[in-house]
Amino acid sequence: MNKKIITIIAVFIMVYTNLFAITIKGKISNKDDNPVSFANVFLKKSTDGSITDNNGYFTFSTKLSGIKTLVISHIQYEKIEKEIVLSGDITNLNFILVRAFVEMDEITVSASSFSAADEEGKTLNSMDVYTTAGAEADVLKTIQTFPGVSQIDESAGLFVRGGDVSETKMYLDGATLSHPYKYETDQGGYFGMMSPWHLKGTYFSSGAFSAKYGNALSGVLAMESLDRPAYRSLEFGVGLAAISLGFNSPVNDKLGVRFSGNYSDCKALFKLNGTDDQFEQYPVSYDMNLNLTYNISKKMKVKYFIYGTQDEIQAEFQSPTFQGFIDNKNNNFLNNLQLTTMFSEKVSMKTSVSMNKFYKNFSLGGMEINTKDYDQKIRSDFVYKWSKNLSLNYGFEINKTDYEINGKYSIVNNDLSEDGNYQEYNHKLEMLYRGFYLESKYYFSRKLMALMGIRMDDSDYNEKTIIDPRISFVYQLNNTHSIKLASGIYHQFPKSQFIDGNYGGSKLSPMKSEHYVLGYELKNESMNFKSEFYYKDYDDLPLEIDNHLYNSGGYGYVYGGDFFLKGTLPFISGWISYSYLKTERKQLEYQELIPGDYDIRHNFVAALKKYFSSGQSYSLTYKIHTGRPYTGALNQWNQKRLPPIQSLDLSWSYYQSFKGNNFIVYYISLANILDSKNTYGYYYSPDYSERTAITSTFGRSIYFGFTMSLGKLPSIL
Repeated sequence: MNKKIITIIAVFIMVYTNLFAITIKGKISNKDDNPVSFANVFLKKSTDGSITDNNGYFTFSTKLSGIKTLVISHIQYEKIEKEIVLSGDITNLNFILVRAFVEMDEITVSASSFSAADEEGKTLNSMDVYTTAGAEADVLKTIQTFPGVSQIDESAGLFVRGGDVSETKMYLDGATLSHPYKYETDQGGYFGMMSPWHLKGTYFSSGAFSAKYGNALSGVLAMESLDRPAYRSLEFGVGLAAISLGFNSPVNDKLGVRFSGNYSDCKALFKLNGTDDQFEQYPVSYDMNLNLTYNISKKMKVKYFIYGTQDEIQAEFQSPTFQGFIDNKNNNFLNNLQLTTMFSEKVSMKTSVSMNKFYKNFSLGGMEINTKDYDQKIRSDFVYKWSKNLSLNYGFEINKTDYEINGKYSIVNNDLSEDGNYQEYNHKLEMLYRGFYLESKYYFSRKLMALMGIRMDDSDYNEKTIIDPRISFVYQLNNTHSIKLASGIYHQFPKSQFIDGNYGGSKLSPMKSEHYVLGYELKNESMNFKSEFYYKDYDDLPLEIDNHLYNSGGYGYVYGGDFFLKGTLPFISGWISYSYLKTERKQLEYQELIPGDYDIRHNFVAALKKYFSSGQSYSLTYKIHTGRPYTGALNQWNQKRLPPIQSLDLSWSYYQSFKGNNFIVYYISLANILDSKNTYGYYYSPDYSERTAITSTFGRSIYFGFTMSLGKLPSIL
């Protein structure tokens, strides 16, 4: 057949099918008139369909005709099926989705919030965590893009408003996460232990938080795990360095089970990106978790969450006194039983009983550290709705901790050589900690709310009872503008090694901070803008008075401002944050008031995203911040500053649904596109005449994989 005829026929066929294809357009919202993104919209018993974009809109074409059933489904909402007549284009469809009876809330993070009133506001959802470039689908690394949180290296550590990682406490279902990181280091760890798919709610505060939380100087991250699943599903994922498997199923109308496991081996990742020569043992980890939820009645629920993880790494280490490998192994095991009940319409309670075991083996040159932590805790929180305007929150916690640390440390600072001068030590501590709080939330009017509380804490190692008053006000100027004012006193017990009678100081006082915060918020349908100005005063910090002996003579301060803008435009969405802070401290070996170790003066982050109705999404994250101070000479402290740190990350994903609630997501991420040679610090010789830079593990690098979810599986139980 003549090629021209073939071409004409092909063109005719394309024109014919386009002329008679029907376009279907519309928008999906919830009952609050907020757009619902990533909802599946398709014609039943066909492959024609699409998903909604970030603004809730969808569009697709079909060559079908006649009466067909249009299906709208989303994992958090009741499914809608509606018959439509396909005789021409349909461009004005609008649907309102209703929450499913068994609600699976999105992960919720309130950026820079400082009162319990902010716990209801949603700033991030689980898809935000997975689609933020550079966050590596990690909740903690996503929070690092918030104002008031500094990223000092490539780890997931939360350094809040000038404090170190120990000043921010993390909770899961009421249990304290004593070691919330994987590949744990002094700077936190490279990843957080909790996946966003495990969580239904998360509350983050960067200061002046309520009396509900204690033993924390700077910040709080409180997480809630998912409840009983609504239907059976199977989740499976494969990436360049990891593989994961999860299963969720209701056993009957009361009992539900969730299980997931992850295995990670970074060998292929490092080889592909040209850094395989830095490891004797590539980073390897695995974790497993089981979540059992039993609804005893409509007003009573019990949840059992068990989690275990193990990781190991042997990474190259170079300093003027030692060249070899860091050997680090961690084992972490958590058990938590939580009971939730409503005694009446006015009184509710959450009680948890938890046990957390942690083991760590660390060696570097001639230094060795072996750590064992055994943490047991019971916590109860009550809510009493006294009246329409007044509610009372009160509760208690009892925490028993057994520490054991032994090994060898260098007597000469910065000397890590295997034949150096080392001191052996063995430190054990048993501590019983108790806390009680009472706070009231009172609405003076529709515009003015106050949260007033008091907290009392003590421990058996210190005879002094700590009393911390806290108060915050929220004044609603109108429907979109509000002003917030908060203040409070906060205490935290020193780390165990500082209260050893032989090595630290037997009767150190609890560390103290006073918070003062003034904030403004603008919130409407398209944007959320927050600004906060704060001042914190520190007292009773551990101060070295002799070789590894301490008293409570340290002090310091920090002040600054945080700004956060999150919004959705027709062409792009995401958030921008900026922080300024200045902090000085006299603590530990620093015998003068000097810039703190985490005095990051300027910190800017832009996390931008673009979603398409075809299922594709792009994300770009750019970070730049001032380098932190460092000590570059003998008998001086933090008199120099590292060069600025910056990174540019890009990610792409493609979301494709099939047969209703089933979907698969393909993703590719490019990290450090600018190939920035960031310097995070230096290792020095004992006399500071030589130094070795601590630089980025990766230059420009790539990661890819896919995740698949099969929903509403047939019954197998």
